[in-house]
Amino acid sequence: MRSGLPRNAAWNVVAGLASVSTSMLLPPFLARWLTPEQFGGWALSLQAAGFLNYLNFGLQLVAARFIATADATGDRALRDRVVATSMAALLVLGLIGLFAIFLFCSQLERFVPHATPELREQMRHAMLWLAASYCIQLPLSILLAIFIGLRQNGYYAFATFVGRAGTFVAVLITAFVTRDIVAASQAWFVGTVLGGIFWIVLWRVRSPDPTLKPSMITSGMARTLVKESGPLAVWSLAMLFTAHFQILIVARYDYAAVPAFASAFALSMLGIGLLQAAGGSVVPQIGAAGAGDQRHETRKLLYRATHTLNLVLGLGTAFQMVAGWWIMRFWLGPAYAAQGAVLLTLLALLQCIRGSGGTYSMVAIGVGVQGRMTRNPIIEALVSFGLAWLLAPRFGAVGVGLGMCVAGLVGVALMMRQNPLRDRVHDLDILPYVWRCLLLPLAPVYIAIGAVLVMPVDAGLLAVGGVLLLCGAVGAAVTTREDRAFVMGLLKRRA
Repeated sequence: MRSGLPRNAAWNVVAGLASVSTSMLLPPFLARWLTPEQFGGWALSLQAAGFLNYLNFGLQLVAARFIATADATGDRALRDRVVATSMAALLVLGLIGLFAIFLFCSQLERFVPHATPELREQMRHAMLWLAASYCIQLPLSILLAIFIGLRQNGYYAFATFVGRAGTFVAVLITAFVTRDIVAASQAWFVGTVLGGIFWIVLWRVRSPDPTLKPSMITSGMARTLVKESGPLAVWSLAMLFTAHFQILIVARYDYAAVPAFASAFALSMLGIGLLQAAGGSVVPQIGAAGAGDQRHETRKLLYRATHTLNLVLGLGTAFQMVAGWWIMRFWLGPAYAAQGAVLLTLLALLQCIRGSGGTYSMVAIGVGVQGRMTRNPIIEALVSFGLAWLLAPRFGAVGVGLGMCVAGLVGVALMMRQNPLRDRVHDLDILPYVWRCLLLPLAPVYIAIGAVLVMPVDAGLLAVGGVLLLCGAVGAAVTTREDRAFVMGLLKRRA
């Protein structure tokens, strides 16, 4: 049986692009249609409400792995119990998150003391509408997990694209007409509801024997899901302190930098988001291999996917770091270019550091040893949050970015030192793996770091182009035949 990994990774990348489309494509318009204060309020509201995404607690990935196993063994009853119980759990978590946002909004003046009372009131309404959108989206995401588990990732990508495109168009038109962040958040809610309806229709039409009943929610499956997703829940909660709550620290100490920080963070997430999307296709692949007693494929998948995806990540990170001023100038306008370029450099480096171990984490989830990695994200979160609070009063948003980078290095180093796959991939030697699959593919980033240290932030296109050519040449030098085969597989329409 031929592997569908390259094809499914390609579809996951398409879905990843769709997922970040609203955060990537809206800022260039909103930065020009809204005042800097309004734009900062929108960015902060979106980031605060977006914390509900972390309440997924990895259930979509866990559900996809169970569904892959059920499909390989022909156990439809298992699939239906997983889907029903996961959706019920995420509905409850979404409602809890919505209530948490309500409480946060009631204390907004404590977190954003430099915003005007009128702007804070607008932010309260915007946050609640956006949080309600995520609350709806959380349980429905399990319907897409069915397609991931069945390795029909084309439907997953299509559904994600349609949902995000509808939301983008609704917000874009509303923001242009009203120039109001509350109306834009209401449009986001309407787009999410319509996208959710489309997901349900697609599930009913394209999923084999779609079945969903309250009677399928079982306490036994709930306990199993809690056991499997518990470590991922720790990761999700740690991520709130590692990356998400930092914008609140920026808002408290350097509110003027909120638009640039939030926008740079969204841009930096593009690379890591696509890496996670492509790497996510490894989870059901390994789940099916485990069910079919083909675990000898695990090491091959690990080396192949990690090296290739990190090479792509390194090239993308180098581009963002070197061309940061031009990117921010084109994306948000001259007013945000200088500050945004510095923040983009730091945050792109952060996502590169964290993303370099992303495929390893996905494989750990695929073989079911995520429970061994609960301590590392907690330590990383404490380092990140602590350094942000320590550095922000003196260095503002830049200090927050520096603290996040240091914490990212700590997190990856701890995971590689622990090596939770040590007895599941029997011939995995961690030091050669780190050199070959983490350090070597990121060689273009080392060139970029040296360049940004010596070049002015607004370096000319000729200098930027020369450095990027050098980064590309270095990337080509470390490209392997397996990398080329993997990329060609991504470009094929069928496996």
